[in-house]
Amino acid sequence: MRFAAHSRYLTAFTVLALLMVVLVALPAWAATEDPLTLSESDPADGATGVAVNQKIKLVFSKNVVNMAVAENNEACFKLLNASDAEVPITVVLPDDQVEPERKREIEIVPKANLLPGQTYSVHVAPELKSKSGDTLGEEIVLTFTTSTSALPATGSALTAPAVLMGLALVGAGLGLKRIRR
Repeated sequence: MRFAAHSRYLTAFTVLALLMVVLVALPAWAATEDPLTLSESDPADGATGVAVNQKIKLVFSKNVVNMAVAENNEACFKLLNASDAEVPITVVLPDDQVEPERKREIEIVPKANLLPGQTYSVHVAPELKSKSGDTLGEEIVLTFTTSTSALPATGSALTAPAVLMGLALVGAGLGLKRIRR
């Protein structure tokens, strides 16, 4: 009987000792986990000749679009012009349940074309949070300069309204010819 009681104390002591080892090691293990960082951006920091209608794509080291952090993270982005005035933007966070391959990507879309030949800066707040709860911890600032051309760098210079206007004028010309007959 005495041995059984002693054995229970020894088992309890062993469990407590193991628990203490785990609790002491846990902060060290957590500290070695990779922090949340910006992995890449398009345009890259310092880029020049950026199209005036370019979306800004940021890729982070962890999931930053999960619905648990989406509301917080949408408010963590600003686009400023050379005068430090805020440029209106839309922050696009893909749904990581529908597009899991895009869980680390955030797009910043200016609500209007940027001005040609101007320098802009993207500011990412230190409060940007990953699904696992990690934050950036410090502000990230990326700068880029737009192309001196006012025309978008990709696609045709013709816009839908210009094409429609051309078609309307051609149609009107054809109609006039019929009336003259």
